[in-house]
Amino acid sequence: MFWWSIGGIVLVLALGYNRFVPNLIHRPKPLKQFQNKHVIITGGSAGLGKQLAIQLSKLGANVTIIARDEKKLKEAAVEIEKSRREASQTVAYYTADVGQFSEIQKVIDLAIKKQGTPHLVICNAGVSYPGYFVDLDPAQIEKELRLNYLGAVYTVKSALPSMIEKKQGQFVLVSSVAALIPFIGYSCYSASKLALKGFAEGLRNELILYDIGISIAYPGSIDTEGYAKEEEIKPAETKTIEHSSKLLKPDGVATEVIKGIQNRDFNIIYDSDAKLVGTLTYGLSPRSTPFIDALLSPILILAAPIISYFSFDSIVSKSKGINQKKKE
Repeated sequence: MFWWSIGGIVLVLALGYNRFVPNLIHRPKPLKQFQNKHVIITGGSAGLGKQLAIQLSKLGANVTIIARDEKKLKEAAVEIEKSRREASQTVAYYTADVGQFSEIQKVIDLAIKKQGTPHLVICNAGVSYPGYFVDLDPAQIEKELRLNYLGAVYTVKSALPSMIEKKQGQFVLVSSVAALIPFIGYSCYSASKLALKGFAEGLRNELILYDIGISIAYPGSIDTEGYAKEEEIKPAETKTIEHSSKLLKPDGVATEVIKGIQNRDFNIIYDSDAKLVGTLTYGLSPRSTPFIDALLSPILILAAPIISYFSFDSIVSKSKGINQKKKE
């Protein structure tokens, strides 16, 4: 009976802590409904970006997608139009390289003039060139950093003034599980996506001035055309490490991202394993379940070196031995 009582007290404390403590951290009013709301999505012509556009269109949003390939943009716009809840909803597309500030600023200004100040801006554009760091072309490294990190920074920079003026809106930065769990083959990609974490956390505090929200999403590997291309050039060790991970469907990830937006979650994570790792890496950023995180942290800290060895280091060590035998 005693232990049942202790368990009940702990449960009440956990529920109470998770219910009230997160609200101590300033979080703008959640974006629950998307009817007649203007949404801008970079990288919206394919994969996760397109699925986000389709689902938000079904929820009544006026959607603007931005990408570099005009043909894919046109095809995506047709799909999005078919998914509209009402015929009066607008679907617009613009070609731009988000890694070039002048280009993204120009098209966002055009989108604002035609569709109004955005209520939601999703920075989804990105690229990955998996490979051994020693073999990576410096041009590839720069492109990853420019598109994955600066592309999001420039998009936010372009949309923010209008949103401040209207005192409305929310940003979502699409990072990656690779930012939380870096390993061989993704050294530079992980760095570019981890940079988004620092940007989001610092900007979140600043945006309190304007009652504008921001979230960061950490999806795992998604079954897209881009992923298929990556598979062709990935190191063998990278494929082995990723073998146990489930390949996610774009529509499923899009659904979870939208739920995260509606729940005002700062960290949006779809993959259950990544959620555990996130517990150790969130720092001072807002947590959805702080009490549970506090209970899990000691266990995860002790388990981390074991997981790291068997999931990553041992695989690379075995590969090292195989390569040495080949050379002999």
